[in-house]
Amino acid sequence: MKAKFLLLLTVFFFQFLDAQSARQELITEVCACFDNIPEETGFKVENLKECFDFTKDKYKSLMEKIVVQEIDTSDIGSKTSYEVGYDYGKKLFNEVQKPLIETCDSYYRFVKELKNVLVSNSIKGVTQSKLEDLQEAYTNGNASPDEILLVGINELFIGHHDSALQLFQNCLKKKSNHLMANFFLALTYDLKSEYELAVQSYNSIINQGIEPITSVAILFKEAALLDKN
Repeated sequence: MKAKFLLLLTVFFFQFLDAQSARQELITEVCACFDNIPEETGFKVENLKECFDFTKDKYKSLMEKIVVQEIDTSDIGSKTSYEVGYDYGKKLFNEVQKPLIETCDSYYRFVKELKNVLVSNSIKGVTQSKLEDLQEAYTNGNASPDEILLVGINELFIGHHDSALQLFQNCLKKKSNHLMANFFLALTYDLKSEYELAVQSYNSIINQGIEPITSVAILFKEAALLDKN
């Protein structure tokens, strides 16, 4: 019995080392993907999906090593193979953010740029006339939380951080659990270089565990922690 236990322990130990090595190699591959993005094209949101596509052939063998160790040490219950793959892909994505942001300059720059891209994309398609109507409704006290949010995002987009912050806070007074208001509040603190408050706000979003916003909050939080230090 003792010999069997030692054998299992040895197998687990080498699986663990293999998985750790595979994780590091995966981080290196993802970083190389971002390094290879031409400067003239700039970073795009699509780069995130492209560089984290764990179904690619070059990632598959690494993923197998990582997932084998994870499955051997986890209770997967009645999950299907697809659910297991999705769960571990998401878990791994979140796990590698800290080392990637700390060690990969191109990825760090991508995350920094992504913050501004997210703001501009969130206001895209909203006409100036619509924004003026929303602003008037807010001034008159008739705006809904979602409408206040939109006015706040526009203020953030044009660089009025303080007024954006106030708008998001007012939105949360009307609806304290408004996920996107909480997210943009965190992002505003971040863009104002108030990293301590940004990290606290990102953590409150992460604790809710609602995807995909949780994964985005993890990205931004890790970058904010690096900036803070």
